[in-house]
Amino acid sequence: MVFLDCVSQHSLLMSEGHRKWTQGLLFDGFRGQSPESERVLGLLNRGHYGNNHGWASAHSVAWNCTVPTDNHIVVQQPPTAQNWAIGCAGTVTGVGAFDHPPGKIEGANQPGLTPASLYRAQRQQRLQRSYRHHWAIADAYVRGGDYSALNYGDSNKLLIKEASADYRRWAYMKFDLAGENHNEITAVRLRLNAAVKSGDHSIWVSAYGVPNTSWIETGITWANKPALDSHVQSSRPVAGPAAEFEWDVTDWVLAELESGRTVVSLAILCPSANNEVVMVDAREDSSGIGPQLLVNA
Repeated sequence: MVFLDCVSQHSLLMSEGHRKWTQGLLFDGFRGQSPESERVLGLLNRGHYGNNHGWASAHSVAWNCTVPTDNHIVVQQPPTAQNWAIGCAGTVTGVGAFDHPPGKIEGANQPGLTPASLYRAQRQQRLQRSYRHHWAIADAYVRGGDYSALNYGDSNKLLIKEASADYRRWAYMKFDLAGENHNEITAVRLRLNAAVKSGDHSIWVSAYGVPNTSWIETGITWANKPALDSHVQSSRPVAGPAAEFEWDVTDWVLAELESGRTVVSLAILCPSANNEVVMVDAREDSSGIGPQLLVNA
């Protein structure tokens, strides 16, 4: 069973298997936000809890999961079995309510886990598909209100927020897909290394196609930004500290390529008002994890 890119907010208890040796759980990209309990995610022994639940998880994995720094992801080793925490952030520990050896904990609080999603990587392998990576050739965010004439093309972060005019921000990016054949493509995903500035909330972010690709990184502003296509390509929540998130943009990219346009433009924005800023690594960022399109043939 896979819990993929899910967000748990204000949880009173852990996310976990329930009892009696639950097998083969995968928490992939799990984000725990503003939890009410110290332990947020557990692959562990529940001991005598309930009706003697015992081991809640065995042969299970927490992959690229994130909880606040002072909260816990607990991973313990069952007898004759194993549990893993790979590339997780927060306090990743083997200390639970019942004393047992820790499970396999690797890469805790280290950015840049590859692959970002174990489920997607395994699915891709099963389908014998490979992705070609296309990095952005231009990216910038724009800001409304009194800032509508300013250009932010040299920023190392792309900021997005939906609020009153002075605080509203959208981000634009362009990709050169010369050499790609729309007849051979089955899926295209926009991958961004993103975070919520406060780290305490989950914010929905939508991806749109942009028909006009003539904008330039050092010239785009809110006042002259190109219009978006009328249809949202996909939406998903972004939560917690920096991690890789993906949006399906297959329909837009295929339509552009089929029309003979090999330079493709996209925009991301928050579909509803909020008090948080979503920060995305731009192509100028020192992380080296700028916007990219993953083309699956």
